[in-house]
Amino acid sequence: MQEGVASEACSLAGTLGLGNLVVLYDNNKIQIDGPTSLAFNEDVKKRFEAYGWEVHEVENGDTDFRSIHDSIDQAKDHGRQEGINKPQFISVRTTIGYGSKVAGQNKAHGTPLGDAEIVRMKEQWGFDPNKKFYMPDQVEKYYQRTAHQRSQEVRKAWNDLFTRYSKQFPSEFKELNDHFLPIKPASGSPIPTFIGQPPTLPSGLLDRLPHYKQEDKAEATRKSSETVFTALSKELPTIIGGAADVLGSTLATVKGSPYIKAGDYTGRNIAFGVREHAMFAIANGIAAFNPSLIPYVSTFLVFAPYGLGAIRIAAISHLRVIYVLTHDSIGVGEDGPTHQPIETLTQLRSLPNINVIRPADGNETTGAYFAAVDGFAHPTALALSRQALPQLPGSKAINVKKGAYVIFDTASPKEGETIDGQVEQEQKWSKILTIISTGSEVHLSIAAAQLLSKSDAQLRVRVVSAPCLELFREQPAEYRSQVLGTQSGPHRQPSLILSVEAGDTISWYEFAHVTMGIDTFGVSAPDKEVYKHFGFTPEGIAEKAKKALKVFEGANVADLVKLRI
Repeated sequence: MQEGVASEACSLAGTLGLGNLVVLYDNNKIQIDGPTSLAFNEDVKKRFEAYGWEVHEVENGDTDFRSIHDSIDQAKDHGRQEGINKPQFISVRTTIGYGSKVAGQNKAHGTPLGDAEIVRMKEQWGFDPNKKFYMPDQVEKYYQRTAHQRSQEVRKAWNDLFTRYSKQFPSEFKELNDHFLPIKPASGSPIPTFIGQPPTLPSGLLDRLPHYKQEDKAEATRKSSETVFTALSKELPTIIGGAADVLGSTLATVKGSPYIKAGDYTGRNIAFGVREHAMFAIANGIAAFNPSLIPYVSTFLVFAPYGLGAIRIAAISHLRVIYVLTHDSIGVGEDGPTHQPIETLTQLRSLPNINVIRPADGNETTGAYFAAVDGFAHPTALALSRQALPQLPGSKAINVKKGAYVIFDTASPKEGETIDGQVEQEQKWSKILTIISTGSEVHLSIAAAQLLSKSDAQLRVRVVSAPCLELFREQPAEYRSQVLGTQSGPHRQPSLILSVEAGDTISWYEFAHVTMGIDTFGVSAPDKEVYKHFGFTPEGIAEKAKKALKVFEGANVADLVKLRI
């Protein structure tokens, strides 16, 4: 009740009039450190009434089970009555550790009672003190007679209704079956009877999403995201979500669909308000409720840590949630250090089982969304730029699934084509440099590579776009070595690797010998001036590369690679 996320979620539930929601509050007046009065003295009843909830109270939750039962029934009836549209709150006054020697004390919260006290309590309540983890026969028989029998009846009624629906509304049933059912029916029956494989994506989905050419206009990847997301949401009617009061900036919305509001839940857009933590947590609930549903939520990347606990739960629980996180770097500009997410990419990347994708242009944005909906067993965070980025030669949506790929090579016949493995070409170069970069720094890295190749004819420069380090780690070792240029052997020398990303450098020591990043907070200025201040220009990146090549001149890069591994 004291957690901020509870206030956020309950406030929104009241606003949306979620009358089918019943919450039971165990009001025992105790928390770990002592009585709740140490830090909590508000009138919870008035608080929830102010949220727009209907409040019920049970004075004796220790023994008055009939009142608890009746309150639940009353709450269910009231919440569903036409015109009420209020979630239901039941405050149940209880005694923590009831019946034990530490009843009503904070010790009962987590301190083991001890064997002797457990024996005493079992005898007090009429249980056999010598039996552990034991369920009496009468309890099992009671559940067989009530819960089991009732569930069988309810299941049969549902199956009958489902069968009638499939015959009466075949087209609607097909849509329901294709997109919304997390379980598939047995052969020859319309009734879902067993857990099946995760829902499959429509055939040819990636081909039908937007693709970009080099001559297309430069645009922010948040703008590309808007275009791609609009197309994707038309293909996948199971996409549902919204923004934390920044829709005009994140541009993530299901166009043509209304907002969900009290009494009308037909829309696919949710106005979460400034409630990031609850927004992320609600997305978890949607994904867990039905694996066919694809919840998305959006805010600025710098605000993602407000709900990091919920993001972590999504990763632990293998939930397919999409985080559309814009304003991803110092490119935010004048908003300054408070809005420039220097450390946030690393925070998200440090979580297991989440893909963090930072696309460099429109094609990679398309690939990012495809990877996100195709990744059934984990959440995906998309880091999108505020500033316009050029459409890059050599970028391909499908390459995002590989995590990283060579997007530019000065040894190539032309831009966007690589020639890895050609011995006659390898023998021309005395030095090889690989610049690995993400997002808005990729086009700057390509420009720096072109400057470097002009200044040193014996230097081969390769640029790797690495939109998703997590997907790159999943690739075979041979592919990773080929992309990074770490292969060595006759007529082949390994490459020195420089990482370039406008954020902190912690993510990059696994992949690069030298890092170029920002390990301080940002500054307030126009975005181009901020980039120049931190050296993220073609000239600045080229200068950093020259220094790295000089420092490692004569070193056996293969030994450095082994050291790094």
